[in-house]
Amino acid sequence: MNRSKNILQTFSSKIIILVLNLTTGIIIARILGPSGKGQYAIALLVSSVIASMISFNFGESAIYFLNRKKIKLGTVITTDFVFLLSISIVAITVVFLLWQMRVLPWTELYDKRIFMFVIILLPVLIARLHILEILRGIKKFISYNNILIFQPIVHLLFVVIIINVWHLWVSGILLSIILSNIMVIILGFFSIINTFSIKPKFSKSYLHKSIIFGLKGHIGNILQKFNTRLDQFFITPYWNSAMLGYYSVAVSICEVIWYLPDSIGIVMFPEIATVDNDNKKKLASKSLRIDIFFTVTFVLILSLSAWFIIPTFYSSAYKPAIKVVYYLLPGIFFMSISKVISKFFSGTGCPEINTYTSTISALFTIFLCIILIPRYNIIGAAIASSIAYAVRSICDLYIFLKRTQYSLIEVLFVKRSDLFIIKNTFFQLFKK
Repeated sequence: MNRSKNILQTFSSKIIILVLNLTTGIIIARILGPSGKGQYAIALLVSSVIASMISFNFGESAIYFLNRKKIKLGTVITTDFVFLLSISIVAITVVFLLWQMRVLPWTELYDKRIFMFVIILLPVLIARLHILEILRGIKKFISYNNILIFQPIVHLLFVVIIINVWHLWVSGILLSIILSNIMVIILGFFSIINTFSIKPKFSKSYLHKSIIFGLKGHIGNILQKFNTRLDQFFITPYWNSAMLGYYSVAVSICEVIWYLPDSIGIVMFPEIATVDNDNKKKLASKSLRIDIFFTVTFVLILSLSAWFIIPTFYSSAYKPAIKVVYYLLPGIFFMSISKVISKFFSGTGCPEINTYTSTISALFTIFLCIILIPRYNIIGAAIASSIAYAVRSICDLYIFLKRTQYSLIEVLFVKRSDLFIIKNTFFQLFKK
């Protein structure tokens, strides 16, 4: 299976996932209303960010070492899961103590039932992320995509059942996320052991290598996660849950545009880790041109249709989110560029570059959020994010051009050969 087809299959799968996730998101937004949606958003946000912080970037380490054929699969799985389970227990203990001391700035988390599900969700998210990264590392993209399609279906079913039977609302939706992620972990694990013979082995040597490699890009990944979520952390302390509810709807709609660069990155990182330097540069520049072409198209479509989409599907209660979309879209475009380039840096063994550019962007985000959110509420948050995304994109692009010796025109403007490849690949894919 060639690289272009892998990208398109991954993108096609993500379109299906997108439809399912949007359907679930619309149902949740309508059921909970802006305030409940804000409570749900902050609970999920805290869980996902902490999970990213304590993952130590082991997923990308696993992909890198598996594709270099340096470490056996059984050693990777055993060593990673022992370490990640240990660090999860430590993290849960620390978060629980902070909650007991009531020093967390988000009052939404002081509902005991919601906090309990946030705590349970932490190790589940880490295990899910890692099992999916291993599937990428061994290039089982069909299994990877099928599992990702399966999850939102199960999640939607759990949401409907739990809300209608037990009437748990916000905590019930968090429970549905936990259950659907556990299903993903089980399916991913069986997909691996059905294909490969695994001999469990804990390796201190691999653990050391994985930590060293992972830490190079770990801070960058954390900062990238913060860059796309810091604005939401600042909203509720200054305003209220309803404001975060409006903002989270706008974000979820805008981030649909990132499905293509994410699909490119999923396939490109394992490929870049295995090819020579010239092909690394060619693969990255071609991927970037295609990403920019389609991202601009999607941004234009959403800018013309947001006024219709939000009140029609999410209800008129979410109309304040429309204006937020318009302020977020420039930043969404710029961040799509960084998403592709960051995989090039990781795949060439230089994930620390992502740390440097993410740090710059995070500092801009924090500074601008402190200035703009108290005065301009969620509009200020959107402006702060767009500026910070643009700053990071410019930094990433500058370093990428320096390392590849390409001109700006060569990487920004799609070539006829790029469109020809995409057209032919789509034809072959849908013919089957």
